[in-house]
Amino acid sequence: MKNLIIFVKDLYIMKINKNNMDDMDSMGILPPYIVTIMRLFGNDNNSVIVEKKIDRATFTERSCHVLNLDYRKRKIVMPLSFSDENIYKEVESPLLIDIDEKLPIDFPMGHPLENHLYVGHPLIPKKYIPFETYQLELVEDRVREFCILAQSLGATEISIECLNSSNSDRYTNGRTSASAHGGNRVFSGSAEMDYQHSRRMIEELSNSLSLRQTYEPCDEPFVPNGLVWYGNEPSWQRLVNQRLNGNLRSHEERMETRKSQMIDDKELLSLKANVEGLWGKAGVGFSNEDSKKFVQQENAVLSINVQFASLREIQENRRNR
Repeated sequence: MKNLIIFVKDLYIMKINKNNMDDMDSMGILPPYIVTIMRLFGNDNNSVIVEKKIDRATFTERSCHVLNLDYRKRKIVMPLSFSDENIYKEVESPLLIDIDEKLPIDFPMGHPLENHLYVGHPLIPKKYIPFETYQLELVEDRVREFCILAQSLGATEISIECLNSSNSDRYTNGRTSASAHGGNRVFSGSAEMDYQHSRRMIEELSNSLSLRQTYEPCDEPFVPNGLVWYGNEPSWQRLVNQRLNGNLRSHEERMETRKSQMIDDKELLSLKANVEGLWGKAGVGFSNEDSKKFVQQENAVLSINVQFASLREIQENRRNR
């Protein structure tokens, strides 16, 4: 079967042949010139592939008002320069935006970079994070906010441990026990490399967040202003109620990084294929190292243990301040 590829600006990708052309024509979803082309060239062995092309006006308009779009459509963006020489095919993800426009987006210092991917913060519309580190940054953001909340509630000690990092005694003991019972995992070649890459975030979290801090609270327990995650964390809200309405002295909070996973496996595969095609169109190579960035990170489990001062201790600290 031969394909005739036509780019138009107001149709999504569709494949038209003699069998479905009449139905599409009767519904009014085909431009007249497509119907004419099919009348001239279409037969049982030919089909027309219509792909949506991005025109400059649409590209500019979308880029300037990207935050008005539904989050699902703007969740992943790729800034690039519009070129009349390059006909960019519209894809579902990432959303292509113009790096040369004044974008209403807060990127990290030194960004945005052309042809790089960025993931939108789920709760801060203007904030976009580099794709390679988005999950790590979201987890660290949640942990920092929880620690601020715990400190405001009168914490005397906060300790954080990544339970399934190689530095954790519980993880090490678990692996030793599994190996003793024949439960060790065997990898070879690229599978081992993918496994190691998927554990990268766990080890980075362990290095950056494993800590123990002590405090001497002097203020009555309160909920600080400006919290971002608090409204979406029921366990934090229960902690606040217990602390404010009782005299809770200790608490363990478990956080799993999969709660910060914004891209599922199916979407990740589609994204990888689309990016590889877009980079190829722009003359950018897609290396094995780039391919590893599209490996789903293994779920990390963080244990945050908090010890609280009694209300009497806080009152004594205030008097002695």
